[in-house]
Amino acid sequence: MFGNLINNAINSVGGLSGIAKSTINFLQKGVQVYDASKNSIVIAGLEITGWESARMENIELTKEVLGTYRNEVALVKQVYVRKLSISILPTSPTNKVLEQLATVCMSKNKFFTITITENDEWYGDFKAQFSTHRNMDLSLEAGNVEWEFFIVPMSTRATN
Repeated sequence: MFGNLINNAINSVGGLSGIAKSTINFLQKGVQVYDASKNSIVIAGLEITGWESARMENIELTKEVLGTYRNEVALVKQVYVRKLSISILPTSPTNKVLEQLATVCMSKNKFFTITITENDEWYGDFKAQFSTHRNMDLSLEAGNVEWEFFIVPMSTRATN
């Protein structure tokens, strides 16, 4: 309805200038609808089902280096990693598969790949390792199961 009113108003005053038309075209192309149902996480080839939220945070691990005198201390950046936390419904079959994967990977110090897609657009591939076994709270009301991973980018849309 409003689109027709705007178009009628523009046509009644003789149309738009070239700059105004290109601005409107640019704005129309730049608008994208966010659809959370198009987000996906694939861990070791398995698409995760029943997840409610995921959070990625940057972690910079540093080490203290002492100088020749005790009062000289420098912080040296050692590793830059990210931590991925995923909250999964307790009824999801994914939890059993992740529990088995965690047991194998943590006992043998193995890595695996995590692929993240945001709004149907590839976000990145990450080399991953479990930080711990799952975090779980037992109560009268079923709470979500929390999984945490340390991840290092192999390639992301920011680097390509």
